[in-house]
Amino acid sequence: MIGLTILCLCFGLGQAPCLRQAHAHNDYLHSRPLFEALERGFTSIEADVFSVGDKLLVAHTPLELAGAKTLQELYLQPLQEMARKRQGKIVSDGQPLWLLIDIKNNSEKTWSLVAAEINKTPELFCRWENGKRVEGSVWMVVSGSVPRESILKAEPRLASVDGRLADLGTGADADAIPWISDSWGGKFDWRGKGPLPAADQQKMKDLAGKAQAEGRQLRFWGVPDNEAGWKAQRDAGVHRIGSDKLKECAACLAKP
Repeated sequence: MIGLTILCLCFGLGQAPCLRQAHAHNDYLHSRPLFEALERGFTSIEADVFSVGDKLLVAHTPLELAGAKTLQELYLQPLQEMARKRQGKIVSDGQPLWLLIDIKNNSEKTWSLVAAEINKTPELFCRWENGKRVEGSVWMVVSGSVPRESILKAEPRLASVDGRLADLGTGADADAIPWISDSWGGKFDWRGKGPLPAADQQKMKDLAGKAQAEGRQLRFWGVPDNEAGWKAQRDAGVHRIGSDKLKECAACLAKP
């Protein structure tokens, strides 16, 4: 069944038009991680990762580690196969797929294991050699417990890091910190019921504009995961709209 799904994606079958703002939050919790998101047109995917011994396990909490699958089998191996069969184009418009890796424990150790996986198939990923980007099928952004110095000072650099609102206006390289992510609950009052306050909408629009001007993409986590929340972000120009409800979110974002 997985092989058939890969073939469908590789030859453009069963894949919706790209939704440039659609971000599959907690993608691994779905019954068909990676595949459902791509089939619905999502262009960025998020996975939480724990290091356990020499393995990278994908899970939401430590309580879910028993029986958890590895990052390699859930994401990296299928992505490598798709890239090979589609001449490097995993996303239908040919842009790199964003893969957000949220490190949940042992920051340095976990990153070293992720880096080792990247180095097994370096051609799959965007990387930076002497400050210049070498294109790949997947652009990895590391979030959560991020060892910034280890990632950003490496040569070649194998990934980018997920920034925070405090990174806006610092002049940091936009390839090094391409995303600006922060908590909705700490910045806005609206909790999903009733109309979104005008002040919240304007604040969101202003932040999206600042990120855009710096060549970055804005994302919030913890936004009410419903149509009102998705529409509010879309209308404000938020670049990455996260959702656990792939079908409903895709339908909303596909509307004009």
